[in-house]
Amino acid sequence: KGGDYMGTGIEEGTFFPDMAGVGSHTVYYYYTDENGCTDTAMQSITVNALPDVDAGDDAEICAGEEITLDATTTGAVSYLWFPGGETTAQITIDTAGYGLGAFAFIVTVTDENDCVSSDTVNVLFKDCSAIGELTGINDIKLYPNPGQGIFSLKVDTERPLDLNVRVYNYNGVSVFEEQDIR
Repeated sequence: KGGDYMGTGIEEGTFFPDMAGVGSHTVYYYYTDENGCTDTAMQSITVNALPDVDAGDDAEICAGEEITLDATTTGAVSYLWFPGGETTAQITIDTAGYGLGAFAFIVTVTDENDCVSSDTVNVLFKDCSAIGELTGINDIKLYPNPGQGIFSLKVDTERPLDLNVRVYNYNGVSVFEEQDIR
């Protein structure tokens, strides 16, 4: 005849830390031999909290831009990012090496108690090079394109609209801006 384990977090002879919860728990082992003799043993088990990991919110960014993901966690002794294999609390990513599309960046954090937790941030790298659909605008023409600094802009609208226009050069520097054009 075998013994029985009893205590908080014990189910069918197995201790489950998540059932017991964070803190110190006493587990008892009750044993009766074939002669009817009994004995009891006890052991204290400490359940540590998992690291509270938050690498940030999911994000959408344009191709060529970058975003920094920060998983800094109190008590952390190591970080591991996938994909990439970086071992720092923060990583900066862009489309280089990934391309356009949706990617999951997972960080695994280990704390001083060797407890491990992870978080995932989904990042969508999208092509923002085109002008998006604008309600009430039938057509937009910019010519010549490419140009040498002199250009014409024609906007065909369904009804009069006040528009704000900003033109950037190839290096992303704003070269023209006009507000409330009618």
